Amino acid sequence: MRLYELTPPAPLKDKQKQKLNNVVYTWNDQSQQWLDPRGVKAGGGAHLELMKAVGRNPDGTPYSPGVFAKAKAAFDKAIGGSLGGAIDPKASMLGKAMGRVGAALGRGAAALVRPKGQSAQDADGDGQPDAQTAQSAPAKPAIDQNVDKIIGDMRKLQPAGAKPLPAKTTIDPSTRKPVRVPTSTLEKEIIADLDKVSTNKDYLVRVGNLILKADKLGYDVKDLHSQFMGQVAKGTKQKILQDLFSEELEELKELAGI
Repeated sequence: MRLYELTPPAPLKDKQKQKLNNVVYTWNDQSQQWLDPRGVKAGGGAHLELMKAVGRNPDGTPYSPGVFAKAKAAFDKAIGGSLGGAIDPKASMLGKAMGRVGAALGRGAAALVRPKGQSAQDADGDGQPDAQTAQSAPAKPAIDQNVDKIIGDMRKLQPAGAKPLPAKTTIDPSTRKPVRVPTSTLEKEIIADLDKVSTNKDYLVRVGNLILKADKLGYDVKDLHSQFMGQVAKGTKQKILQDLFSEELEELKELAGI
């Protein structure tokens, strides 16, 4: 076991303070972002450093060296600046590739913590609107809009239902222990598709709506809600890695002989 795995970071708490460059930032649990004293979200580079300071990766998972540390170190050496700067043309090929991964980390952190409804014009994550483009970005596809709505609704949901979902108890022949078996069609449909939420938008929307329906009917959906949000987090991390690091990591692997 690696040393950094022996002491997992403590969970981030709402209103937790963290100092960076003489500025005290406050963690906002609802928006999942660091805010400066003015209430403005931390930019991509600041977010990365703040998360690292509390033992976490930009997406909130426990910090691990790997690509994160290599990219940050090589990025600083290659461009001599903070995340989002230009690549030094004199840097080595490996340094340039690492630098692009570092820049991608910053963009990913900014995108991950951008509040719902905020303009995407702050693409560099510096907290200020970027220069306006001649043409506005096209509207999101309907499925993406539905995904955003469901995730937003599920994040706001605080399951309060007390009715247990219908089920029967049987004995597992291999362990001889009692096993709960759902009997309601509603729960059966949720369970059947729950593990597809992280990889398929249609299933995400469908399962999310079913859980919201069960909650409105007064059923206890705490466990299902928790599992759903876990699948969403898993899918979000996978999407960020695929979108931001696909080309950079392939080049890194080739140059580093991985």
